[in-house]
Amino acid sequence: LLDRTPALLEAIDGNSCGTAMHWAALVGDLGLVRMLRERGARMDRCATAGMQPLHWACTRGHLPVVEYLVVEAGCAADATDARGTTPLMVAAQYNQSRLVYWLGKHWPQALPMTDGDADSALHWAAYKNSLASLTLLCGFGLSPTVADHHGSTALHLAISRSSGAVVRWLLEHEEAAAMLAATDAKGRTP
Repeated sequence: LLDRTPALLEAIDGNSCGTAMHWAALVGDLGLVRMLRERGARMDRCATAGMQPLHWACTRGHLPVVEYLVVEAGCAADATDARGTTPLMVAAQYNQSRLVYWLGKHWPQALPMTDGDADSALHWAAYKNSLASLTLLCGFGLSPTVADHHGSTALHLAISRSSGAVVRWLLEHEEAAAMLAATDAKGRTP
């Protein structure tokens, strides 16, 4: 199909503005990702909300695709979308703990990065009830007491979403007292 209609390589769908590369990354088809790259597909093309194929692969935890895109294709492991969200943040949101571990281990400079609201991957893990990812991120040295632009710590965010497992884990954390005493921008404790 690409031999007959090369323009399809960079064609975008009408809903998500994703290219064939985005969709190949999302479904984890490493062979197709390789072939599309060999034919000249752009790795940094942005879909809706500025997400690159790397971000899409992170939503589903496709480690072989992410590894290929970062290591072989040269995609930036700390690439941000329109909201400042990194692949690590996306992986944490979707509780893709293997990917959180891999990104945290190989690209530690992405760990302290925050999005437009000053939320880190740890904030997102707490908000999305991603306990495995949250514990890994704390293990990498991120502190659950750090507040975002709204003054919310990981505990504020976990409680706001009724994330029971994350709340229980945070209450057993060595910094639990500091989190319980922290007030957000509206003066509310968790």
